[in-house]
Amino acid sequence: MGLAALVQQLRPEGPFDGSYYVFCGKSRRVLKILYWDCTGFYLWQKRLENEQFPWPRSGEELDEITRQHIRLLLQGTDIWKVHKALPYRIAG
Repeated sequence: MGLAALVQQLRPEGPFDGSYYVFCGKSRRVLKILYWDCTGFYLWQKRLENEQFPWPRSGEELDEITRQHIRLLLQGTDIWKVHKALPYRIAG
């Protein structure tokens, strides 16, 4: 089954709504982004040689993400991890 068909099954509006759909392979070394622009599909792929993309193990953690989150994900930032602010003090 293709990526567009997979999106069609999961979302009533299908892959034709202008959204970017991000997929990660089982090995977590390949990330694919699917996008429809009214004339056809774009399919971007990034493959890592020695690392893995941060990706939730459970489908329950998957949700909508922003374009900024996609950029961070492509850079290797774990956007699903809770980042807590470190305490700081002002020297004076």
